[in-house]
Amino acid sequence: MVALGLIFVLASGPKPAEIAAMGDAALAEIRRDFYDPSTGFYSQSATEKGKSGPSFCWGSGVLLSALNAAAKYNPAKYALWLTSYADSMAAYWNASPPVAGFDASPNSIQPDRYYDDNEWMVRDLANANQITQNSQYLKEAEDSAKFVWSGFSNDLGGGIFWHEQSKTSKNTCSNAPAADAFAQLYTLTNNRNYLDRAVSAYDWAHTNLRDPQTSLYWDSKNVNGTIGKTFWSYNTAMMIESASRLFSIRQDEKYRLQALQAESAAIEHWFELDGQIADEGKFAHLLIEALLVRSQLVPSGFDNNIVDVDVFKSLAWINRNVKDRNGRYGDRWDKVNSRPLQKWLLIDQASAARAFFVAADYLKEKQAGVGN
Repeated sequence: MVALGLIFVLASGPKPAEIAAMGDAALAEIRRDFYDPSTGFYSQSATEKGKSGPSFCWGSGVLLSALNAAAKYNPAKYALWLTSYADSMAAYWNASPPVAGFDASPNSIQPDRYYDDNEWMVRDLANANQITQNSQYLKEAEDSAKFVWSGFSNDLGGGIFWHEQSKTSKNTCSNAPAADAFAQLYTLTNNRNYLDRAVSAYDWAHTNLRDPQTSLYWDSKNVNGTIGKTFWSYNTAMMIESASRLFSIRQDEKYRLQALQAESAAIEHWFELDGQIADEGKFAHLLIEALLVRSQLVPSGFDNNIVDVDVFKSLAWINRNVKDRNGRYGDRWDKVNSRPLQKWLLIDQASAARAFFVAADYLKEKQAGVGN
């Protein structure tokens, strides 16, 4: 019934509580299907027969981001879950030299560390700090940021590598989120080094990985100069979001124009007529977020309700079609799940929860007159 209420989003306007209810349901399913009280971890995947081992850092980070948005919207219900979960992420911290950082797996001895995993954690911990006012989370974000910047080199003219143990490529996913993470740290600390690093990471990705034909962003640049030309929605999404944040800080017109150009290209490329988003949810939830962040931070010259239409129409479609009859979300946001899933992933459920709560927060702030 909630999804049906969003079908007429243009006529009556979506209500924050309706969208948050979708997020509530997704988080309840996560707690039910993935939490292992014997270890305190959430599993990577689940079936009707049971749970897998602990989630990798990427999926765990998406759950942390979902809890951030949920606690921002409803602190009475989610603040305790957020803080206990943020504290539990210490199990992923690997202190091995040369620079400590979050590992792909919890309690790992041999390092397997990704710079993008740590960038998501910088963003998530910085958000947790803002929501809870717990300074420990800001310290942890800054510690993780040290690892992120250790992945920078002057090879290929700058940029941050993707994987510490195999420095073979510099990716949009290891530079665009870094730009956003450093920009957020700058707003929290006023440390100019963070702003300089945000600009460096963003400008490198824009110069090296933007497709001039489409204004979308390619995946990667290999150390031999070869471009990986796959388009993932989260790459363009994070360039939109980081450009928007840099514009809000520097008021440099180039960032405004680049954010709007990438936004227009992303909507044309990934959003389909009925509301489908032609990508996997673990990527596409960041496109939802980026469009709403742009709407809040960057004046567009047109009615932001145009963007709202795409976003809320898609949320309705996802909740109505991607979720199976047992309340579990599949991997793709353009695929109807008419039968119960045989296996479902934490990252897919957390991505949906994040999208719903980010949208609910956005609407609540918009109705209160916050932002543009």
